[in-house]
This record gives sequence, C-alpha cells and structure tokens, in this order.
Amino acid sequence: MPWVGPLIRGINTSRFASTLAILVGGGVPLLSALSSAARVMTNMILREAIEHSIKLVR
Repeated sequence: MPWVGPLIRGINTSRFASTLAILVGGGVPLLSALSSAARVMTNMILREAIEHSIKLVR
C-alpha cells in the first residue's frame, strides 16, 4: 500500500494548515499559533519539524 504514506502526510498537513489559519485569523500570535497547531499533528516526524521551525522563527 504505497499510497498510505502520502495520504497520512496530506491529512496531517491539511489539519496543521487549517488549525494555523484559524488561530492566526483569530488574532493569536504566530508563535503560540504554531505551537498549538503542531499539537494536532499525529505524525511525530512532521511535529518535530514544526517544533524545529518554531525555534527558528523565535
């Protein structure tokens, strides 16, 4: 089942982007929004990449 990996990655990315857009659109500061949006990621590799990005943004 080679399509499962891209499907899970797409679902996680979509969930992250949607959550981030809602939070930033609602006036939450970017770093807080990134931290909260990272928590919806079920894929630990993607979550760690987002957490690394938060450190770079900070």
